[in-house]
Amino acid sequence: MKKILITGGACAGKTTVLNVVKNYLEEKECNVKIIEEVPTKLINESITPEKIGKMDFQELIIKTQIENEKNCDFDGVIIFDGSPIDSMKFINREEFDKFVKKYNTNFEEIINGYDGIIFLETIAKEYPELYSNENNKVRLTDVEAAVARNDKLFNIYNNNSKAYLIKPDKDIEVKKKKIIEVVRSIIKGVDPNE
Repeated sequence: MKKILITGGACAGKTTVLNVVKNYLEEKECNVKIIEEVPTKLINESITPEKIGKMDFQELIIKTQIENEKNCDFDGVIIFDGSPIDSMKFINREEFDKFVKKYNTNFEEIINGYDGIIFLETIAKEYPELYSNENNKVRLTDVEAAVARNDKLFNIYNNNSKAYLIKPDKDIEVKKKKIIEVVRSIIKGVDPNE
């Protein structure tokens, strides 16, 4: 079993990338399972920070994602659309550590549980004019805040040797090629940067 995390900033193309990775792996005759993004699912179910409170909302996200990861016994490749760590865009490390401790895990165990982490940089960083929330109504509309959250999250993941940054590109085919190279390397267990 291989575990791949796809994470990153808002409007970074996660939905497209999930499909690219899934299709590529299925063409290679791999069994693939996608674990859907928790925050968007909750918000679409009308469970929002405004209704239950910011901290309770973040704890629910973290709890659900930890449960999703612990209950994943699958013979193939599991692709996670987001991680409990992504909540650190909104809460500090002390708050995060307090939440995950309740569920018998910690930051290191979570981040080291992935065979590869694909971090997609928000398009707002390179091409702010292309940033939009048209295809995701729960996405932040403020471009500067999107960049700040992207950078905060990237700084958290960047210290992990299994993390690979994919920068935005106006040519989706170029981006797809980079992602497939990274996925191929993760599956083989080699560093694509070497």
